[in-house]
Amino acid sequence: MTGSTDDRLRTGGAFDALPDYEADLESKLSGRVLSGYEVGGVIGSGGMGYVLHATRAEGDFDREAAIKVVVATHHTSELARRFRMEVQILAKLNHPSIALLYDAGETEEGWPYLVMEYVDGSPIDEYCADNNLPTDDRVSLLIDVADAVQFAHAQLIVHRDLKPSNVMVDKSGKLKLLDFGIAKLLEEEQEDVTRARAMTPQYASPEQLLGQPISIASDIYQLGLLTAKVLGGSLPTDGETLTEAIQRSAEGRLLTLPNSIRHSLPSEIAVIIEQCLRAEPADRYRNANYLRDDLQAYLTGHPVRAVGQNSGYRFRKFVRRNWGGVLGGVLTLLALLSATVITALQTVEAKRQRDIALYEQQRVQASNEFYSLLLEEMGERSFTSVELLDRGRALLQDQFGSGQPFMASVLFDVSKRYANLNENDQWRELLHEAERIAREHGDDDLLAAVLCSLARSNRVRAPELASEQLVEGITIYEQLAAPTVDTSVECLRTQSQAEVRAGNFGAALEPLVTAQALLDLHPSAGNRLRGLILSDIAFAFFYDGQIEKAIAYLDKVLELLEASGRGRTVLYQRIAANKAVSLGVLGRTPEALEVLADLRKRRQGSGFQDRGAAIQLVQHGDLLMDVDRIDDAVAVYMEGLAIAESVGATRITAALNLGMVKVNLAKGALVPARNYLRAAEAHVRGGEPKSLANGVRVHRAKLHRMTRELDVAAREIDALLADLAYPETRRGHQLYLALAEAVEIYGELGDYAKADSLVNGLVDRLEESRHPGSQGSVHLGRALMQRAKIRLASGNPAAASDLESALPHLVYALGEDHPMVEEARRLLADAPSIASS
Repeated sequence: MTGSTDDRLRTGGAFDALPDYEADLESKLSGRVLSGYEVGGVIGSGGMGYVLHATRAEGDFDREAAIKVVVATHHTSELARRFRMEVQILAKLNHPSIALLYDAGETEEGWPYLVMEYVDGSPIDEYCADNNLPTDDRVSLLIDVADAVQFAHAQLIVHRDLKPSNVMVDKSGKLKLLDFGIAKLLEEEQEDVTRARAMTPQYASPEQLLGQPISIASDIYQLGLLTAKVLGGSLPTDGETLTEAIQRSAEGRLLTLPNSIRHSLPSEIAVIIEQCLRAEPADRYRNANYLRDDLQAYLTGHPVRAVGQNSGYRFRKFVRRNWGGVLGGVLTLLALLSATVITALQTVEAKRQRDIALYEQQRVQASNEFYSLLLEEMGERSFTSVELLDRGRALLQDQFGSGQPFMASVLFDVSKRYANLNENDQWRELLHEAERIAREHGDDDLLAAVLCSLARSNRVRAPELASEQLVEGITIYEQLAAPTVDTSVECLRTQSQAEVRAGNFGAALEPLVTAQALLDLHPSAGNRLRGLILSDIAFAFFYDGQIEKAIAYLDKVLELLEASGRGRTVLYQRIAANKAVSLGVLGRTPEALEVLADLRKRRQGSGFQDRGAAIQLVQHGDLLMDVDRIDDAVAVYMEGLAIAESVGATRITAALNLGMVKVNLAKGALVPARNYLRAAEAHVRGGEPKSLANGVRVHRAKLHRMTRELDVAAREIDALLADLAYPETRRGHQLYLALAEAVEIYGELGDYAKADSLVNGLVDRLEESRHPGSQGSVHLGRALMQRAKIRLASGNPAAASDLESALPHLVYALGEDHPMVEEARRLLADAPSIASS
């Protein structure tokens, strides 16, 4: 990480006359340890402070860092609190093209500082010039910049100061963005005193120059200027004074490329830059992905969206990509076309393109406004993800209403955010609204996607309705002349999931393979869609019983998301949780626990604290209880309870209370166990949902047994087994739990014959349910141990065989030193003498 004195802000105010503290600062801080790093010399400076080189002072590994010290002229505890809050947000920026923020704090003098990843490189424009990079290689670097910016925007973080000195490239060609979001930190540090803006005037957007609210559109503007500098060698703002820039922005005048820059650029690149530099934020690219797609289209010879989509332009691009194959056909076609037909087609096409352009402009404005509203709403308050979505959605509909055609697309996009957070009611509500608008305005492409998504949302709660929606959606989709990639993937995924529900696992793979091939032809579609397709392929293999293949595909998704900087996203967490479940099915409990422990750290680091997080913590806690890691389970369950209660997730709250019942019964703490059981019961009135209600009944019976009310416990468990249709029913987690508890109850009653019959039923069912590739089952190991104890108590010599069979399962899941493993070995050693006596 480096800086330059050329970057100093020269707009007046406190920092225009920042004293030259460099020598004094270096003497004060050199050798001092800040956040575990020993400070060296000053390596750069800017209008807000200085950057010093540092090395890790302690620990098992060496690491260099860059420490940015803000020489504050005004400082309060409130500013310090806001500074720390923003640092926590920036710490989420885990992306391969963004310099990491390691830590933050204050010096003894009260100066805030940031500890950043050290990048030994040069600014992107200098790197390109020094290495004489061709245009295509420069565009590839800019695509990486856009990817990193889009990732940060998805975390609701805006850079505000994109310029070459903040985009460094090392000697290997690896790109890193620096100071991401730091401009906002520095701006807030000074606003209460001078209202000075943390910006570089040459790269400032009109909103920044005029002191207006900043949104992602400001970064798009700066990306356009960065593109001009990297590809054209200079800026359209060169020679413009700050006063002139502010006047231009106030009058809403467009910043145009001078001929000296335009003539040095490919025409499509010039259009891309001008799309970024529109005076009105809503007229720029909708987001950084749209800019990235146009840069990628330029590289691959595909039509650039900003140029327009008229048939003549698209035809020329097609010819350039396929010159040899189409030349003869083009010449023949041109000879046959008459001027009248061409004119008529051009008239129709022009009208269609005007309609498309208007629709797209309105949609871009609404989407841009949505993200801007989210950023504004965050303010000083703490929102859950769902609360923030709810607020942004309400403000968006207040501003644009729900009758505009472009709102169907915007609402469909927002609905996906709810789906990711497992907020299914809001997901369906927005889908229905998008469906109404799409039908009203005849948007068949979007309607097909919405209907397919609705079918997926209703597949469990209303399977007949889901089937109708899928049939209509696929019918519309198949009639589309040129469906968009998003719509194709949406409908193909839903087709596949319908086949999975019907048990046609081979057929479920076919649409997914088609979708994967489609994405390969459209590299600009992005990694999110690729990840979803790979995840669906994993599900198809999972339900077909090919668990190892499912895990292999889930690993591919996780690698893809990690490589693209999405290692802390909600999607990554859901895929990792599915991998843990798959490992659990194979009995690979230690590996599943490793995945869940890593997932918990990532989730805590990302701040994801919604319904999905609570569900994952139920899974984690239950698996910890399976291997008797009681203290670890307590921490996980309590974390989950706090989240579930805060978001009003009553069923998940019940499951977590049930987890705390298990914990307290395992500790012999019967009073708190009874209290948690009552809390769980309060959420399952009327016996719904069945799985939770049955879990409550099992643990109620266990509590009666542990308080020596054995007859009451027996009646409770017998009634539950009858309701579960035992012995006819062969599978089900609640059935296994009920049988295990029934064995304990009848063993303590001394009815060994019934206990033996019940444990035989449990062992048989667990052996039947074991996957062929399973490496061990802690549940089967425990059941065999139960049967061995019953047989030992009744003098049955077969107990030794059960103990021998149980040991490999218990050792694999619990470890060599676990008390149950030691007990099994001791009983096995005593078993022959017990049997002979």
